[in-house]
Amino acid sequence: MQNNKIILKITKEIAEKCRNPFYMKKELEARNSFQSSLSLTDEQLAALHDLASGLIEQKRYSDAANAFLFLSAIAGTRMELWLGLGLANQLQEDFESAIDAYEIAVACDIEHPLPYLYLGNVYFALHKRDLAAEAIELALASAAVKSEYSHIEQQALKAKAQLQKHL
Repeated sequence: MQNNKIILKITKEIAEKCRNPFYMKKELEARNSFQSSLSLTDEQLAALHDLASGLIEQKRYSDAANAFLFLSAIAGTRMELWLGLGLANQLQEDFESAIDAYEIAVACDIEHPLPYLYLGNVYFALHKRDLAAEAIELALASAAVKSEYSHIEQQALKAKAQLQKHL
């Protein structure tokens, strides 16, 4: 409950600042990022990420997509926000928007295997088997680089096996 009060306070402060275009212009010129212009800390951004993820868990995919889109606009280089947006869109079967979000996630962290794996899943759902295979191979190659990605590598291997059944 305390966490919800903090999030509500954060969102009210952000909304107030966003309503003043002169403030935002001045702050952006001085700080070069929406996140810092809104005085939003990484901890606050993480709390808002958790809130948006909770919307996915509640199957409120449209609300989650809106929340992740807003967060991605604030902190556009954060891969996890684009993954959240992609997932919310994917769960609504808005596959083209999911692909766009996952591709931006790749651009944010080209070495992380998750965006490639998620792209592979979307391409598989769209029956674009060649693109799915390519994305899964990229996920496997990225996952092999770091041991911390071993669980993602296992998911990619399962996806590859599933895909091979349909080729």
